[in-house]
Amino acid sequence: MSICNPPSNALFRVIHAGTMTALQDEGRMGLKAYGIPRGGAMDLVALERVNRLFDQDPNTAAWEMLWGGVELECINDCWIAYSGDSQGWLDGKAVDAERTVRVHRGETLRFMPQGKSLWTYLATPNGWYGPQWFSSQSVWPDGGMGKCMANGDFLYSSSQSEWSPITGVAARMLRPRLRHESSPFRISIGPQWDAFPDSSQQKFLHSEWHISPQSNRAGFRLQGPILQVPAQEIISEPTIVGSIQVPANGQPIVLLNDGPTIGGYSKIALIHTDDLDRFRQLPPGRAVQFSLSS
Repeated sequence: MSICNPPSNALFRVIHAGTMTALQDEGRMGLKAYGIPRGGAMDLVALERVNRLFDQDPNTAAWEMLWGGVELECINDCWIAYSGDSQGWLDGKAVDAERTVRVHRGETLRFMPQGKSLWTYLATPNGWYGPQWFSSQSVWPDGGMGKCMANGDFLYSSSQSEWSPITGVAARMLRPRLRHESSPFRISIGPQWDAFPDSSQQKFLHSEWHISPQSNRAGFRLQGPILQVPAQEIISEPTIVGSIQVPANGQPIVLLNDGPTIGGYSKIALIHTDDLDRFRQLPPGRAVQFSLSS
């Protein structure tokens, strides 16, 4: 773990911290052998886009908000930008996502959910101050790596450097992100695909599934028809983000960022990497269908 003294300039005081609001960057790669999952932002494209506004590393840590619900009081004038479905409000006036916003001391910044997707990201120039574990600021409370935002916390910039748009430009903004919300999620067959009965394979591919409320950063549970699982148990093996395992109850679980690094359930499929960000943004109750990639 790497810890330094926090910078002197606090940007915000936390009035309401929301739910599971935490610093997240791209996460930690190559540590599964030690039982440490990748973690990191649930929507890496949203993280990259919000950082692009400040011309900084696309994996610079941002505050990841679940459903919004965050309220902050500005302590020092600063710039911010956010990306995601939550609606930002500055002193009661709506501010657009994916554009730079000037916030002045004494103003209140709020984020309210709109219900379309889960995760919203709040960035500032040069990134936020926060300790590192294995070269990442990503918070993983279950592993003892950091904590979620709490009421009364102060949020610090990682640098004293000033940032401003190019002279004569009031703000920077991005073109809207194109997303195919209703298209099926592409999958490839999992390592135990052939062990599942043909009836289970067909049910999985041709059924409509729904995201269960019993879902979290470790994995999304799917609700739908019961799948018959392979009779033969498997030896625990490494898992990857996006793999779809089927436990004894026949209801699939999609393993995600904070999920286990090894598992003993048969894996029927794997979600295509390019579809993972869209999948991880799905709220509980949302319908899901899968399409086998050629």
